[in-house]
Amino acid sequence: MNKVKKGYSFNIISVAIMSLTPIFNKLSLTDLSPIQASFFNALFSTLVLLITVLLDKSKIKIYHNKFICS
Repeated sequence: MNKVKKGYSFNIISVAIMSLTPIFNKLSLTDLSPIQASFFNALFSTLVLLITVLLDKSKIKIYHNKFICS
């Protein structure tokens, strides 16, 4: 898969996830507290990010900036 097709596929996946997230949050608020819903939202986003990184076979870079981490 070339870079253009990979970019299009990641863009479509991103739009699909971002459009489904408010629906999942609205449905989950009937059974969960808002804190639990936000935790599951963050967990779901992290899982999608990790799957994307594993499929892309790239490393996650952590930057340390002394102006941000002061």
